[in-house]
Amino acid sequence: MSSTKKPVGIILIAIYGGLGGLFSTLGGVGLLMMSSSIPDFPFWIHAMALVSFVFGIGLLFSIVGLLTLKSWGWTLTNMLYAVSIPLGALSVFPIYPDAEFSISNVVMQLISIGLAAFILVYIRKPHVKPLYR
Repeated sequence: MSSTKKPVGIILIAIYGGLGGLFSTLGGVGLLMMSSSIPDFPFWIHAMALVSFVFGIGLLFSIVGLLTLKSWGWTLTNMLYAVSIPLGALSVFPIYPDAEFSISNVVMQLISIGLAAFILVYIRKPHVKPLYR
């Protein structure tokens, strides 16, 4: 670890991203295992499980990079949270087969979009961005 003092915001982002990455990775693996053992499982679930797994692994790597103050961690975090905003916006609407509109999903997605936007703004702040050069 670097001797440079990390801002509290980076620590909080690391906790949030670490939990999200862990749950996303485990959820993706669980769905992939389930979908491979059940015949005629819908393809779109395979695809979503793979996206969840890859995104989760990416988040875990980005958190390591953020905590060790590596420039690649900053870049990867930017990319992942920038991609998560339109994915969250798409997930507000019931686009999956047999999906139903729910207020709880809308609220959860809007919170996720807001947090991703906040993270993107925060890691570009003048006192944070120079840590990753």
